[in-house]
Amino acid sequence: MVSSAGRTGRNWMFLMGAMVLVGFGFYVNQLINGLEVTGMNNLVSWGLYIITFAFLVGLSAGGLIVSSSAYVLKIEKLKTVAPVGIVVAVACIIGAGVLIIADVGHPERIFNIILGGRYTSPLAWDFLVISIYLAVGLYECWIFFSNKWKAEAGEKREAILAKAAYFSLPIALLVHSITAWIFGLQVGRPFWDTALMAPIFISSAVVSGLGILLVIAYLGRKAGIPGLDEDNVDTLVKLLAGFILLDLFLFFCELFTLAYGGGTVGAEAVSLILTGKLAPLLWFELIVGMAVPFFILINKSTRRSPGWIGAAGVLVMVAVFLKRINIILPGFLVTNMPDRPGVSTGRFIESTGQYFEAGELPFASITTYAPTLHEIAITIGALALVALIITYGVGLVMKMDTRAEGSSSKQFSSGGNLSGGVAK
Repeated sequence: MVSSAGRTGRNWMFLMGAMVLVGFGFYVNQLINGLEVTGMNNLVSWGLYIITFAFLVGLSAGGLIVSSSAYVLKIEKLKTVAPVGIVVAVACIIGAGVLIIADVGHPERIFNIILGGRYTSPLAWDFLVISIYLAVGLYECWIFFSNKWKAEAGEKREAILAKAAYFSLPIALLVHSITAWIFGLQVGRPFWDTALMAPIFISSAVVSGLGILLVIAYLGRKAGIPGLDEDNVDTLVKLLAGFILLDLFLFFCELFTLAYGGGTVGAEAVSLILTGKLAPLLWFELIVGMAVPFFILINKSTRRSPGWIGAAGVLVMVAVFLKRINIILPGFLVTNMPDRPGVSTGRFIESTGQYFEAGELPFASITTYAPTLHEIAITIGALALVALIITYGVGLVMKMDTRAEGSSSKQFSSGGNLSGGVAK
C-alpha cells in the first residue's frame, strides 16, 4: 500500500515537472520571437530574470555557507544540516544558470564569454566563479551520496568533507560578492556604486539560505520524514535571528547614506523606494518579511513551534526576493542624466513601424517595468526545476540517514560498536 507521504511526494514532483514543461514552452516561444516578448527595454535591460538570478545565487550561497561552516567553524550541530545545504546550493545555482540563459536571448551567446570575453569584467568573473562553484557543489554531493563514499569509514568521509569545506566556504562568499560587484562596480549608476553592495548581498544570502533550510525541516516533518532534530533547528533559528539584524543594519546604512545629502540621483532612487512606487515592496519586506519573522524567532512560545518556524523561513525568503527588486530596479528606473532629454526606450511598435507610439516622445528619463506572462512563466519554470532537484536531493539525504540508523542498529544488535569493530 502506498503511504500518503509517498502519494503527496509523487503529486508534488508531477506538479513541479508540469510547471517546468510549461516554462520551457514559453522559453521556446521567446527563442522564436525574441526578447520583445518580455517587459524589458533600453532603460530596464535587467528584469525578473536577473532579479530571480540574484535571489537564487543568494539562496545557493547561503546554503553552502551554512553547510561549510559546520566543518570550518566546527559547529557540530550543523553537520547533519550539511547534506541538505549542499543540495540547496547545487539546485539553486542550476536554476540561476537557467535564468541567465533565458536573459541573454540566444543561449549560444554564453560562449562569447569564453571565446571573447573581457576578463576585467565582473560578468566574466561571475561566469568563472559560478562554474567553479557548481563543480565544488557537485563534488560534495558525490561525497555525500555516491556508493563509493558510503562504503568508506566515517572518519575518512569527515576528513574529506572538512577539506572540501575549507575550499567551498570562500567560493560561496566569492560567488555572491562577485554577483554584487556586477552592480556595485557600475560607477554610472550611483544607487549601485557602493562598497556595501557585497556585504548586503552576503548577509541577505545567509538569511535566505537559513530560511529555506527551516522550510525544508518543517516540510520534512509534515511529510512524516525524519527531518532536522530540535537542537539543529534551534541553532539555525538563533543564526537567522542574528543575521536578520545584520541585514537590516547594512541596508539601513546604505539607504541612510544616499538619502542624507539629498539632491543626487542616488537620493532620488532612495525616495523611489521609501515613498515612491516601490515603497509598498520595501515596507512589506521590512515589516512582514523581517520584523515579523524576527519576533517569531525570539519569542519562546513560537520559536519551538515547527509551523511558526516554517512560516518565518518563508517570510524571510520573500523579504530577500523583494530586496533584490528594490536593489536592482531603482538603478534602472532613475537614470544618471542631469541635462536629460532621456534615452531611447528601444521598444519597437509593430503597428506603427516606429520605436515609439504616436503622440509620445521616443525618449524617456524615467520609465516603468512590469514582467510579462512570458517572463513570469519562464521564471516559475526555473523555480520549479529548483524545487524538483531539492526534493530529489532531500530524499537522498533521508535515505542516507535511514541506512545509517539501520547500520548502527545492526552493529549494536550483533554486539558491535559504531566504529565497525566486532566485540570479542
